[in-house]
Amino acid sequence: MLEQSMVAYCAPTLAAMATGNLFTYAYEDLEELQEQIDRCNRCVNQKGVLLRLLRAKDHTALVYVFRPKKLWEDLRAPGVMEFLVSIGYQPSSLCSMIRQLAHRVDENGEFPHEIGVFLGYPLGDVKGFIENKGNNYKIVGYWKVYNDEISAKKLFEKFRLCTRLYGQRFLQGITLQQLTVAA
Repeated sequence: MLEQSMVAYCAPTLAAMATGNLFTYAYEDLEELQEQIDRCNRCVNQKGVLLRLLRAKDHTALVYVFRPKKLWEDLRAPGVMEFLVSIGYQPSSLCSMIRQLAHRVDENGEFPHEIGVFLGYPLGDVKGFIENKGNNYKIVGYWKVYNDEISAKKLFEKFRLCTRLYGQRFLQGITLQQLTVAA
C-alpha cells in the first residue's frame, strides 16, 4: 500500500522531475509503517530518492519523498537559505534542516508555509503565498502560483501526465524500483 501511495502522490519525484512530494498515509502500527518506509528506502535510495516520516499522529503519517541532491541544490539557490534563516532555520546540514522542518510540522500540527521550498516550489511563490496569506494567486495547481504562471502551467501538465503514466505502469506490474529514475 505504501508503494501504491508513493506512485500516486510522488510520481514527479520518482521520475526526477520534482525535488519532493508529500503524502498522508493511514497506518495501524507505527513500527510496521517504519518497516514499510525502510523497505521502500531500500528500493529507491540507490536511485537518489529518500523517504522520511515527518509526522505520525492518530494513525496518520505525513511522508516526505525527496531527492536529497536536488533539494540541496534548491536550498543553495539565491535567496533560499537567507529566507529560511530569516524564519528560524539553522542551516548546518541537509539532515538538520529536514529535522527542523519535521519539528515545525509536528509543532504546528499543519504545514509550515516554507514547506514549499523543501518541495522545490519557486521561492517567489512560497513568499507570495506567505505575503498574500494564500490569496491573490494567479493560478493554482500543485501549488499556488504568484509569479510565472506560464512555466507553472507547463510544469503542472507534465506532472499530471507523469502521475497518470506511472499509475498505469504500476498497475501493469512495473515495480517501484523500476519506476524510479536514477539521478
